[in-house]
Amino acid sequence: FVGLDFVDRFGVDAVFLNRIPLEKYIGKKVLRPDGSLLGRVAEINRRQFDLVSLSVRPRGLFSWKKRIVVEASDIKEISSVVFLKRPY
Repeated sequence: FVGLDFVDRFGVDAVFLNRIPLEKYIGKKVLRPDGSLLGRVAEINRRQFDLVSLSVRPRGLFSWKKRIVVEASDIKEISSVVFLKRPY
């Protein structure tokens, strides 16, 4: 289900969105500025429709024990992966 707040326009066989629903970010890889993998998005913290921060599950043997919180201001770009502005 996608709410009407996300709809930009309707096509013949498609619906064009004006933004990606935040739930789609869960599971995406998070990359440091140098291109190395920090981890994957585990949780999204938001205020209504705005992204506040991402909770990242770092890679590693005991990664399920801790989370890294990345503020929205530290995110450079979100595409197929999440790129960070500064290292964590």
